[in-house]
Amino acid sequence: MPVTLIWVLGHTLVWVSSNCLYMVHHRLVVLMLYILLFFAVVDCRFRATFVVLFI
Repeated sequence: MPVTLIWVLGHTLVWVSSNCLYMVHHRLVVLMLYILLFFAVVDCRFRATFVVLFI
């Protein structure tokens, strides 16, 4: 009985930790995409104002 309990607990822990890692990884990827998008928008605006200033 204890061996089965330990096995179930181990599998539950692995499952929970892998789910948490997936969630964290997913959030990090989304955050990185938002940051890249933000930089792209800022870069475009900066270039646009730069071009306008020089014209």
